[in-house]
Amino acid sequence: MDCRHCLEEISEYVDEELTPWAEKDIQSHLLSCPECHKYFRELKEMRLEIIDSINKVPVRSDLGAMVLSAVKTDHTKKMQRLTWVTVAVLILLGSPLLFLFSRRILTLVRLIYSIGLTFLGLVQTALGYLSPLTIFATVTALTVLMCLGLYVMRGLLREPDSREVFS
Repeated sequence: MDCRHCLEEISEYVDEELTPWAEKDIQSHLLSCPECHKYFRELKEMRLEIIDSINKVPVRSDLGAMVLSAVKTDHTKKMQRLTWVTVAVLILLGSPLLFLFSRRILTLVRLIYSIGLTFLGLVQTALGYLSPLTIFATVTALTVLMCLGLYVMRGLLREPDSREVFS
């Protein structure tokens, strides 16, 4: 074994990560080469100093509990967000089912839709005065109202007698 090959594998030798045959090759080279042996001793001393310095770093006794608490808090926040998103999706997807069961709901939705259209006109004039978050919330609410309005129109198109919808 030459010095170049020995120096390439000496770190693994110090960490005891080599196969027994590779270890024997390195050991025989270290016995015959004083330069590589010197480098090996320095590397081994450095490894021991690093291990000692790591062991000297104080670790809080409650570190494990702190990490677990942070993970649980993060998980709880994610679950709360997921719960609200799930509720919103169920409401949006479940609202069309209401139209199958009640004509009075169609009347209510039509009223809400017309109020939404009026509100849209007001928002369009006030867009310059609102924050981006308010605009986002308004557009989201209006989108929901418009979807509900489409369901009202669908109900009107299905029923030849529109008096039932407006009564």
